[in-house]
Amino acid sequence: MSIKKEILLLGYGEMGHAIQTLLEPFHEVSIWNRSTVDGKDFLPLESLVPKAEIIIFCLPVNAHEDLVKTLLPLMDKSSLCISIAKGLNESALTAAEIFKKSLENFCLIYGPMIAEELSAGKVGFAEFGCSHPTHEVTISELYNPTALHLKTTDDITGISWSVILKNVYALAFGMIDELEMGKNVLGYLTVMALDELDTIAESLGGKEGSSYGLAGLGDLITTGSSEDSRHHTLGRRIARGDFSDMRAEGTHTLLMVEKFKRFEWEEYPLFITIKKIASQEIEAKSGLESLFKITP
Repeated sequence: MSIKKEILLLGYGEMGHAIQTLLEPFHEVSIWNRSTVDGKDFLPLESLVPKAEIIIFCLPVNAHEDLVKTLLPLMDKSSLCISIAKGLNESALTAAEIFKKSLENFCLIYGPMIAEELSAGKVGFAEFGCSHPTHEVTISELYNPTALHLKTTDDITGISWSVILKNVYALAFGMIDELEMGKNVLGYLTVMALDELDTIAESLGGKEGSSYGLAGLGDLITTGSSEDSRHHTLGRRIARGDFSDMRAEGTHTLLMVEKFKRFEWEEYPLFITIKKIASQEIEAKSGLESLFKITP
């Protein structure tokens, strides 16, 4: 039997709509957005936050830090903040790192959960990590009645970096499809991507093998193979030589990793190749082909 929760969704883009669709049949859901959406205005945070048991951040990581500062004097100390954001902010911090600075109660939920599919009533899958094991019961009560199937993990760092970096590697999947390089190349570079992904996540404090779970491998396949995915579509455009709109979490991650040296990115051949292709230093086909003789 589920227990009805008071939920506040922050952000009303595609994922905000999807989470609303997922939770509204079972819980009391309120929504806040900075601006009007489809003619809909939203109540101010001052009237929404105090009654919220759970606050879900359905917006980019760049907005997290300022919003947390705004929420702190308004929210109950027992309220639980959840992020599903899969990127880095302008200081190259993950959502988990931002939350840890100011919040005692938080969770991160990452995995194959495409907004369009959730909105259409299809199932999704994710891993969740919490600041304290006691929150696992709350997360179960929140999502058990829904079509989102969750698996718990204690490796917040591992799932955070896995889901962020997979957006970089998903760009290559789109390039491979656009260039019609074939499924053999796709299989080869998938193994290379996972090897790099797991090694990088472990170097940043994640557990060995964490990237082979839903937040890493699961979301990489979902994002990399979906024609609805911005990163797959962007990878296709880049392969065609179209660099007109490069806005995406994966390309932003490339910039932030280089700027803040979050890890030794020069040590990872596929990561470097994607970076050089995205920055127009090399052409996509020749760049990817240069990797063929490297043992993943």
